[in-house]
Amino acid sequence: MSIDIAYSVLLALLSFVASSSHVGICLGPAVGTGLVKRREALAIYVSSILLGALLQGSLMKRAVVNASLCVLGTATAVSAIPSVMGIPLSLNFALYTSQIGCGLREGAMLTSLVMTCAAWAVAIAACFALSILIQKVISERLSKVRTLGRFLTSYRTLLITLSLLMSFVVGANTFGFLISFAKKSFDEILVLTSIVLGSVSFYRKSLERFAFGFFRIGLSHATTCLVTSVVLVEVATLLSVPMPASLVSTTSIYASGFVAPYRILRSRNYLSYLLTQVISIPLALAFGFALSYAK
Repeated sequence: MSIDIAYSVLLALLSFVASSSHVGICLGPAVGTGLVKRREALAIYVSSILLGALLQGSLMKRAVVNASLCVLGTATAVSAIPSVMGIPLSLNFALYTSQIGCGLREGAMLTSLVMTCAAWAVAIAACFALSILIQKVISERLSKVRTLGRFLTSYRTLLITLSLLMSFVVGANTFGFLISFAKKSFDEILVLTSIVLGSVSFYRKSLERFAFGFFRIGLSHATTCLVTSVVLVEVATLLSVPMPASLVSTTSIYASGFVAPYRILRSRNYLSYLLTQVISIPLALAFGFALSYAK
């Protein structure tokens, strides 16, 4: 297998895996409330994720500093393989850090990684604070609801709109980042095709894992999660910073529990998840550096 073919195959594989896992991240909150059906979620996800990748994906080109087989191989090993074993790691963490690890021998600067890590830390802190603020506002509004039927109809429309926006911004950030690694038109088509195939093949499992696998998501939690995630991921895209949508969503759900009547994610579980995600950064750096010697 030539280097070009291997490069295209790995890019398609990463797109397939990322697409299947992000269905739950983008539509899980809405589906978890019971107001949005699974098939509706798939249509919302596929259409918006592709639209985001095509319309805003080019903003992520500045985040690509080392488009090589070493980078894609490292990102695949660090994110895709553990995901099969049930240990999900952020693709954006792995893919960005792999560029630095694979380029250390050629003098890649760790400064850019430090700055990006700082941006990630600020984003998570902002997510925590913003989620608490939004949750307070939503909780007050929900406490004043009197006509339940009309309210649920309006809220369903709101959740669908937010899910469309969430899928769009993730399409721009995560999948725009992936498309930016394409070296030719064929690679771009391959990425877009893999996005569709990945979502169609595993959308049910992905949705159930996020919506019902860990906690029962209420209306206020879902809204807080989607609003916060949309804002932060979109800002990150405008700044060309790869943002782990899964970590942002989980942080928002966890933080909203400090204001909501009940907490749906325990501190121990959240901290374990956070640690698991952060581990992918030094792992990708070390593995990328080691793999660079295989050239």
